[in-house]
Amino acid sequence: MKPFDAIIAELREMEKGLFARGLARELPPAPGPWPLAGDRDFVMVKDTALELGNPRVGSASFVLWTPDLSLVSDNRITLAGPDVSEAKTDILPLGKVILAGVSGVSEDKAPDLSRDLDAVRYGLSLEGCMMRTASLNMREWLRISREARDNGFSLAHMAGALFTGFRALPFVERVEVLFVTESSELVAKLYDLSRKSARIGAAMRKMSKEMALDCSECEYQDVCDDVSELSGMREKLLQQKDENAEGKS
Repeated sequence: MKPFDAIIAELREMEKGLFARGLARELPPAPGPWPLAGDRDFVMVKDTALELGNPRVGSASFVLWTPDLSLVSDNRITLAGPDVSEAKTDILPLGKVILAGVSGVSEDKAPDLSRDLDAVRYGLSLEGCMMRTASLNMREWLRISREARDNGFSLAHMAGALFTGFRALPFVERVEVLFVTESSELVAKLYDLSRKSARIGAAMRKMSKEMALDCSECEYQDVCDDVSELSGMREKLLQQKDENAEGKS
């Protein structure tokens, strides 16, 4: 299944434009892992050096997965905008997209795959970096402490921790991360892509959990019309349903 490949293509076009305008660059890997903070680190306002994704300036955070490993540049970190140490203000917008190349994903496993990936990224806790999330709204708000900034914390450290966490999942083969801190307008474009991906994920989950599979009454009918992979998934789920029913008779 490749339900998010069209969105990945849109993301690549956006990324291409950012490089052409000189707004994006590849970050080298961090010199080493950043210390973990246990359950969750807390950064008070008075100790904060930088906020990323504050609601006043915008945020978009989501995961896209694909079984087409050629679409994911393993270990690549792309940044459009200033890194933590380069920020000229104390508040920046935040766009964060994680691309995961996966294997062995069948139709019955696909609906919950995004949930498993989200559990890793939302469970990330780095020293001096407090994360607030609104998973239903695909948003993320980070607060970076002065101590962490002064000790050299960068978005490459966050990417490195994500690489480690995602690769701990047996079905993940490749991981890539894109950060955008350049402007609220660019983050808003990412948020539009995040909403598309969220509806595809919701359509898959509903399809796998509801027995009726009545398209005429489904609020995600437009999504399935646009994403051919979902129509194929529906047909296979119906076939499995029929086979299960025959087995019980």
